Amino acid sequence: MGRGAQQAGCGALQPGASNPAAEELLPASSLSFSGLRSTFRRDGFGGELVAVMAADPVTTAAADADTGASDAGIERPQQRSGQPWSEMPTTAITALLRFPGENLAQVLSTHEVVLSVHDPYWDARIELHRQDVPLAANFTANYGLWLARSGFSRQSLRSLFGRERGIESPYLYLMQPYDPDRRIILMIHGLASSPEAWVNVANELMGDEEIRSRFQVWQFYYPTNMPIALNHYEIRQTLDEALRHFDPQGSAAASRDMVLIGHSMGGVISRLMVSSTEGDALWNQLLAEREFDDGRMQRLRKWVGPLMHFEPLPQVERAIFIAAPHRGTEVAGGRLGHFIGGLVRLPLTVLKGFADVLDDLAHSEGMKAGADKLRLPNSIDNLDRTDSFVQAAAGCQSRRACAITRSSATSIPRFH
Repeated sequence: MGRGAQQAGCGALQPGASNPAAEELLPASSLSFSGLRSTFRRDGFGGELVAVMAADPVTTAAADADTGASDAGIERPQQRSGQPWSEMPTTAITALLRFPGENLAQVLSTHEVVLSVHDPYWDARIELHRQDVPLAANFTANYGLWLARSGFSRQSLRSLFGRERGIESPYLYLMQPYDPDRRIILMIHGLASSPEAWVNVANELMGDEEIRSRFQVWQFYYPTNMPIALNHYEIRQTLDEALRHFDPQGSAAASRDMVLIGHSMGGVISRLMVSSTEGDALWNQLLAEREFDDGRMQRLRKWVGPLMHFEPLPQVERAIFIAAPHRGTEVAGGRLGHFIGGLVRLPLTVLKGFADVLDDLAHSEGMKAGADKLRLPNSIDNLDRTDSFVQAAAGCQSRRACAITRSSATSIPRFH
């Protein structure tokens, strides 16, 4: 058996790892989706299956609400515990029946059979009766099933408008079991969006044999109502925690030469991830006209300082920005933008956390008498081209980045 194989069992088959049992086992050929342009397979021996390993830790509550399930016993996504990353809950596997015997007569007369289960990302070929043969695989069905059951489209809007069963912090999805030898393609979606935005992009990447052999795809899902600076900081923290978890020494190929792809507001965040504030430059630009006493300055340094100081992520080799408004957009500052922005609500936990910050800013010596009461900006406020943060952040020096300005619409997979 190959190093990704397991006898008489199924799961996300990682060598040396604990492989939990599947809750569902579905033939890949029985699944079809609208919204996915292509289905990527590999012809060979074995049955192509999708193992549903567990309920999605982020979207389960939202999906149950969409289908009318009771709230009893449902844990809200923001109350989840544990690490803020996981593999997709649907896993591609290949099952192979092996019959002992050296010739046809022996195979036909046997009463024994051995079931081996393989991770197709690890095993492309297998030795069968002393012959090297290809192993069948389906690289699309598990991805389509995850998206079709996710409820992302509704949950992302709940998050934007601060409704229940939204999310309050970023979550990182691995599109396949972690592989230390494959480089990472990291995708960050845009405003009012979710991993569904990458439906065909990610499917095409995972379906390409050359790319699949060298790369693994990771995707962030984050609440797009939050201030850009806060989302950027938390995405950085989550990515760093995940990389340290899988590769504490930072020596694996997966911890180097990452490709970062961001769309729309995700492109703005991606640019900050490969940029430098050059010490206090961003901090000074935003607070240059204000003076604080020592106590208020200390609180601001504690709460706001980490958001205003950052360096390029050393793991990133290239960043790609798709239709990203790095200097803001007139739409966000227009009548429609102000209307939608007025509907956006931030979580109470965030508002409480920054209450002292707003109070300190309001009592700074640079604050004009009679000025409007300060409020914590939301994501749409930050996308206004007149917003002070987006103006200041645009001046941060970015490194190792290339820009792509074209984008195309994507549709969402559904059962049909």
